[in-house]
Amino acid sequence: MSRPSLEAAALAIGGVLFAGADVLRRLVEPSDPTPASVVSAVTSHAGIWTGATLLSMIGCMLLAVGAMAIVRHATGRGRMLRLVGGAMMTAGALAGIAHASGYFAAYGQWARSGISAGTIKALDAGGEAGPVLLLSIGVFMIGMLLGPIVAAIGFRRGHLVPMWVPVAAIVFVVAGATGGLVAGLVGLIAAAAAFTGMAVRVRAEPAEGELVAETVTSHP
Repeated sequence: MSRPSLEAAALAIGGVLFAGADVLRRLVEPSDPTPASVVSAVTSHAGIWTGATLLSMIGCMLLAVGAMAIVRHATGRGRMLRLVGGAMMTAGALAGIAHASGYFAAYGQWARSGISAGTIKALDAGGEAGPVLLLSIGVFMIGMLLGPIVAAIGFRRGHLVPMWVPVAAIVFVVAGATGGLVAGLVGLIAAAAAFTGMAVRVRAEPAEGELVAETVTSHP
């Protein structure tokens, strides 16, 4: 496979895995979660939670690769929006790896350790007060909430994708911020549509450097 094909696959698959991890999280988490109730739920559904952890981490890694490709391939009309959106997604996806470790993996470890509810509460409060975790959560939220929408609008502004791609990106973000399993499933479908739509263009478009080289070659 060519490099653009691999980058496009990373973007599409990463988006689906990321949204799939969110669906699994919603399957496990109670409707009114507290640190102790989440640990209890994770203990009862350890396999699903481990799957969510892996999907989230792998999805974020792939999304980072795909988002960097959006930046690398940004040319023509809508270029700046794609540059900004791709950069935001890259930062958000990288921070998402830290978030998956600090949230999914941490609750999995607490569930396996059998520690008391009081200890769980203290650990959760201490973690939330840490500046590194707070920064990673902030970058993750901003990057993954705004980045896909900005990038998709950039693709649309360049007439590179149909209107349903930015619409799907908006639905993905709104569903992600809405509670409930149904919203998670809607977000999964929207993620598949939005990220696949953008991935098709990443695969089809030459990078800026390749475009310049092509131009020089064709005009000696």
